[in-house]
Parts: sequence; structure tokens; C-alpha cells
Amino acid sequence: MPPALPRRKNLRMAGWDYQEAGIYFVTICAKDMQCLFGHIRAAIDKTAAMRLSPVGQAVHEAIDRINGIYGQVTVNRHVIMPNHPHMLLVLGDPSRAKQPTAPPLLRRVVGQMKRAVSARLGFPVWKRSFHDHVVRDEDDLRFRLYMELNPSRWAEDRFCQPE
Repeated sequence: MPPALPRRKNLRMAGWDYQEAGIYFVTICAKDMQCLFGHIRAAIDKTAAMRLSPVGQAVHEAIDRINGIYGQVTVNRHVIMPNHPHMLLVLGDPSRAKQPTAPPLLRRVVGQMKRAVSARLGFPVWKRSFHDHVVRDEDDLRFRLYMELNPSRWAEDRFCQPE
């Protein structure tokens, strides 16, 4: 009998109901951290922009479709990096305590997007899980700025592959 595989670390916040209305910062990494989604090109004014590959374009389109698939989910903002996208997802209406119907689970929304991209391309694109952070207060919305500045910091990333 083969040895048992070690249990994966639970990445979710203990005690949190991921079907609860709220704002979630989500990062999904490419399989083996491959830079499949495109490359960062620097501009003259030291800003940077992402030039999407066909795989990156498929990711962008799948993220854009989330709002239409789930009536109670809004992609507030997203950025696609060479080997991972970041999203701020709003599930339900966080300002209302009781929703008429519960929003979908965060893992369902992310899983659907990941499956759609892999099915469209015909090969597995993603690492097994994803990282999330539950945005609990205004200070946590610092992730908006992080996402905005992330492309300009790509050269400092340990997964940056010079062209």
C-alpha cells in the first residue's frame, strides 16, 4: 500500500461562512506558477501594463462573465498578472444582514471560472486551490491599491521571467 499523502493545509478562515455576503480578495495561481497569461510591458512614465496572451485573454473573458452567471456576485475589480489573476469579488450585498436568497459559495464561483478557462483551452491551467482574504473593513480595501500597483512591481516578483 502506498504511503498516505500529507493533508493539505486548510486555506480558508476558520469559522467563516463563505456563503455569507461579503467582499473577498481572491488570487488564483497558474499550474506550476507558469507565466501563461501574458507579460508586463513597462511604459515610459514607469507605469506598467499587462499584455495578455491568448490564455490570459481567456481568463479575462471568464472573469468578465462572472457577473452575468451569478446574479448575486460582482467582480468589483481584477488584474491579471503573468501567472495569477487577482479579483475583488462581492458576494450578495454586504450592507444587508439578510438576503432574500443566499449568494453562491465563493469556491463555486472561483471553481466555475477555473473550469471554464481550462475547458475552453483544452488543458489544465490552474493550481489546485486558491488564496482568499475576507475583506472585513475599510482598511482591508488596501487590496484595490495593491492590485493597481501590482503590474509595476512585477520585475521584483520571484516568478518574473525576463524576456
